[in-house]
Amino acid sequence: SGLHAMSTPKSPPSPTGKHKYERKVSDFFPNAETGHFELIAGNSNPELAEQIAQNLGIKVSSADIKNFNDGECNIKLHTSVRDAHVFVIQSTCPGKGGNNNRSINDHIMELYLLVRCFRRASARTVTAVIPYYGYARQDEKTRPRVPIAASDIAMLLEAAGCDRILAVDLHSAQIQGQFQQCPVDNLSMFEDFAEYFVGKVVPRLAPDAEVAVVSPDADGTARAKF
Repeated sequence: SGLHAMSTPKSPPSPTGKHKYERKVSDFFPNAETGHFELIAGNSNPELAEQIAQNLGIKVSSADIKNFNDGECNIKLHTSVRDAHVFVIQSTCPGKGGNNNRSINDHIMELYLLVRCFRRASARTVTAVIPYYGYARQDEKTRPRVPIAASDIAMLLEAAGCDRILAVDLHSAQIQGQFQQCPVDNLSMFEDFAEYFVGKVVPRLAPDAEVAVVSPDADGTARAKF
């Protein structure tokens, strides 16, 4: 879902003449002394990582992310990340990786071990790009003796060593406050989705068709109104 959200809709060119997704790394970090950059793809979003790299004019760094026969995650980087700004693309959603079905927990553990790998390899900063933030629905304690799982995942990522989190349309904006030290950028795709819906979907409907926007729960009401 993150792949389609970031690549399908088109928006007007920016004042600089570039599409907002067609920015180079130097546009964001013009100071050459800030170090080099490495983009690493987890098994949840390899296609998304390739498109991001293409738009930034860089390549996805080489890494083997496999599993042992007992299911353990096995990671090997083929590129030095010493003193590098590392961006790891990894949704924590269910999906497929290789020939095995992968759960949310598989992708969370893979992300955790990737971040720890970067830290042990002396990366300067680690930014986790998480288009789908798993366990986001459990963002509050609604009854006794239950975890606040969204907060616990935030604690796990901070303990791993993330310097920054980049997410897309978090289930609830309050999740940003569950990170104590790590800044969170919660990107919104509503404008792009609305533009795509009005430009591509509505014209296919009958002239007298009625359109209803429905929220699946209370946390999505503001998004539905938008």
